[in-house]
Amino acid sequence: MRIKAKGQRLQLLRTEYVPELKRGRDVMIGSLSKYDASVPEDVKSLLDADELQKLEAYIKERREASTVMMQGFALDTLPSKLRDAMEGLKSLDKVAAMKPERVAEIWSALDDMRAALRKAGLPRPKSE
Repeated sequence: MRIKAKGQRLQLLRTEYVPELKRGRDVMIGSLSKYDASVPEDVKSLLDADELQKLEAYIKERREASTVMMQGFALDTLPSKLRDAMEGLKSLDKVAAMKPERVAEIWSALDDMRAALRKAGLPRPKSE
């Protein structure tokens, strides 16, 4: 089975030999959204065990690659997001509307970020 990305879908193609043509021909046995996190039941019923295993591995690989990409994006945009949040803290209405649980989450996340930076070997730069 081959997996072919076409637009927003993944096509599942199986090569079947056609004796009259004396060659193989691809037959689409199913399709699913390229954003599906798992194989839909209706597609599972169309696949044999090896094909299902291959498709699940493909989906897992795509999901992991997407996670890595999103983590990189989060690191790239973090400074600007923090600056946006700091601007939000200048608004007395927004500050007054914040629940104590949310404030505690923010402080905890900042502490976790400091620890993660140190653990990654990225100490705080010295002020000039």
